[in-house]
Amino acid sequence: MLGQDAGGAPRNVLEDWAIYDAIQIRKNATEKEGFVSYNALALKDEIPFFDQRKADVGLAYTNRDSNEGLEFAFFLKQVGVRFIAPPFHTEQPNTTFGADNVAINGLFSFLIEHAGFVLKIREDDKLRHTVTLAPGGGGEFGFVTNPGNTHPTNTIQNGEPFFNNRWMFSGDGIPMPRGCTFNVRLRFSEYAKTMMKTWPGPGVYKFSNNPNAEIEIPSCGLIRFDLIGWREVQQRGDLHY
Repeated sequence: MLGQDAGGAPRNVLEDWAIYDAIQIRKNATEKEGFVSYNALALKDEIPFFDQRKADVGLAYTNRDSNEGLEFAFFLKQVGVRFIAPPFHTEQPNTTFGADNVAINGLFSFLIEHAGFVLKIREDDKLRHTVTLAPGGGGEFGFVTNPGNTHPTNTIQNGEPFFNNRWMFSGDGIPMPRGCTFNVRLRFSEYAKTMMKTWPGPGVYKFSNNPNAEIEIPSCGLIRFDLIGWREVQQRGDLHY
């Protein structure tokens, strides 16, 4: 019978799946969403990932239904990280020392060289790694220059956007049973934290929709971790408990 093994027991099937989680850096971010500034990010010794739920932060930033145990059996094959700086020119506040450095958002992208992470599954650290060697494998790549060349910006990331350009585990990957706990902890170097503590922002975008109104929208930086592999699912018409 479809979905059962030779002994008549139900059988799960594998399907491609990704588990992802992102923190936001913007001035109106809630505690669940991330951090209100680069400075606030730098004050943490470790930044945890995969402790959010999509009901709290939205599907754009995580697809987890639970921030505790894994919702299904999963075989982890690939790990990728992206640092996504707010694109193009953002308005930053003037300080007593003058306007801040317009290159701050671009410098944020380069912090991949000064950050490491630990992937923990249950009680074991499965990967201790530098961010640089775990590219995201997707998204923008290259440089963009604004018209007039007044504020060059970039879309730098750690690796070209090819999906196989990621950290891969050998064989069938790491089996993660349903209900198991896991997390990623991002750790910046002292150099990176010292630099971010001096930065204002990420700043805002300003838009004028008529001569008498100016609207400010907070710009948003992201750090995203993606775990890609296969999950086990029950087949339609062959549900079991």
